[in-house]
Amino acid sequence: MNRSPLPLIVGAVAVVCVIVWVIRMGYTAPPSSPPGPPISPASENCKKPKVKKDPVTNAVILLDVSGSFVESEAYPHALVQLSNLLPQLDTELPHPMRVRVLPVGNVHRQALCDIYVPSYSPFESRCPQDGMEHQFNQCRQALEVPKKDRFTDIDGALDRAVLELGVPTPDQVRLISLVSDLEQDRPPGAPAASANLSRTCVLNIYDHDPSNEGLLERVEYWEKRQRKLGGVVSSQPLRGLNMGLVLRFIKECTTHVNE
Repeated sequence: MNRSPLPLIVGAVAVVCVIVWVIRMGYTAPPSSPPGPPISPASENCKKPKVKKDPVTNAVILLDVSGSFVESEAYPHALVQLSNLLPQLDTELPHPMRVRVLPVGNVHRQALCDIYVPSYSPFESRCPQDGMEHQFNQCRQALEVPKKDRFTDIDGALDRAVLELGVPTPDQVRLISLVSDLEQDRPPGAPAASANLSRTCVLNIYDHDPSNEGLLERVEYWEKRQRKLGGVVSSQPLRGLNMGLVLRFIKECTTHVNE
């Protein structure tokens, strides 16, 4: 039985009509999603740790924000030296690393910086936003225009730093760095705190200005007091701070306190 070719002809004509209609009306492709920001190779391959582990390098920087220090020529030098020192710690000391910058003054004020740098295996790329330099730049504005304190409670700041560091752990790098003119002025009636500085490296960074009367005597006083409280102590002038000597002190102190 022969079938009529009419259905095939009708179908072919319909397809041709659809094609002609599409061409006449024009065809608009569906919108594509906008391109994202360019991804650097380091960002693309990095893997951000999901959990913050306890720091192996645990440091607190005590920064004098009293009016006399902030308004002096020493304060801008202090920020420059901090921006030089922290990347050196990041390069030379073990990770995970935590560094807090606390104001010397009102012991109840919040940290000006709280930086955590995770540990990475040799086969992992560090996320740029996790780097010490990037994180320090994020909080630097708070340091450049700090809220000045009327009083300078160095004893209280040392005690708070010990609380921030927590209980020492084996092989931990445990550092307190005091950046100050070392002139204490506690609020009236405030008792002198006595921090337990055992197993702690204490680095005093002071402004060596010959016109600052009594400065060297204050350096000597604080070194003796900090050693009496159990710390391993070193002091260096702010201007011309020797990063090599700083790192050598931290490493030798860490070896000593963990023996």
